[in-house]
Amino acid sequence: MFEDGEKKRIFVEESICNGCHMCEVMCSFVNTQNFYPNKSNVKVINYEWKGRNKPLVSCDVETHAPCQTLPQCVAFCPTGALVWATKDEFATMVYDLHQNIEAKPSYKARAPWTLR
Repeated sequence: MFEDGEKKRIFVEESICNGCHMCEVMCSFVNTQNFYPNKSNVKVINYEWKGRNKPLVSCDVETHAPCQTLPQCVAFCPTGALVWATKDEFATMVYDLHQNIEAKPSYKARAPWTLR
C-alpha cells in the first residue's frame, strides 16, 4: 500500500527533549486508562553525563488502534521532540530546525512545529 518512506511513524528529535516524561504518562493512560508510566511504550532515558534525554519508542502504531491517527505521546510532547511524520517530512523538519536554531534560540527549547 505505502512505500516505506511514505508511512507515518513516530520519530525522535532528542536534542530538544527536556525529560518531562509526559509522553510516558500519556502513553500509559492510552494503554491502561490509568497513569502508570511503567506500562508505557515510551521510555525516556536520562543521560546525565551527556546532559541529554532520549525517548525510546517501542510502539507499533500500525497495530495499536488508538495511535493510528495521532499518537498521544506526540500530541502531548511540549517540546516537539516526538514527531508523527513520514521519513521525508521528518528529515525536512529537522533540517529546518537545525538551520534556524542560531537565528531563533527558542528552537533549542521548543520545535517550530509545536507553535501551531
